[in-house]
Amino acid sequence: MANRKMEDRETAVSRLVELFFELGYEGTSLKAIEARTGLGRASLYNYFPGGKTEMARAVLVASDQWGVDHLMRVVQDGARPASERLLRIVGNLDALHARPSQLSPANAFCIGDAADQYTGHVQDHFHGLVEMMSELMAACGIPRDVALRRAWEFRVVWEGALVCTRVLGDQGLYRALMARMPTYLLAPADTPGLLAPDAPLPRPR
Repeated sequence: MANRKMEDRETAVSRLVELFFELGYEGTSLKAIEARTGLGRASLYNYFPGGKTEMARAVLVASDQWGVDHLMRVVQDGARPASERLLRIVGNLDALHARPSQLSPANAFCIGDAADQYTGHVQDHFHGLVEMMSELMAACGIPRDVALRRAWEFRVVWEGALVCTRVLGDQGLYRALMARMPTYLLAPADTPGLLAPDAPLPRPR
């Protein structure tokens, strides 16, 4: 019985991940949660006694685990060249956000009342991805300052393209930008970037 409950909760979490990244924390109502999971209110509170807040934490934990499985393990795969690992990370992120309705973690959890609770967690996501990408670029021979700047440029372009996709309902701009990213990330160090070389970059908290 305990195993069945765990399986049912895991199924519910997978559907909550889809829902929260489609509607965002603020836009996800209990009615929408019941419809997407197929669970009544009593069952939901049995699996998530803390209500919507606990559901959101479960979604973020699942998102963290996705990062471990599809990003961190790629970075740690020393049998593959650093350039291949970098491109696999870009490809995995692209595949994750293949739907026009998909929100990024920032848009899902850092708007409205949810921002106070979840912004710190999402900031850690930002810095973690930038660190992974910049380290791989540095391993490809790109100077560390250039690699760090490019990693932040990727993060900004990717987030912005996802917002445009959501607003326009069209992935054309997103697809065009993502297609250019692999070439740009591995371009010679003197290739002009979006940010000036002396542009201030965010620091981890």
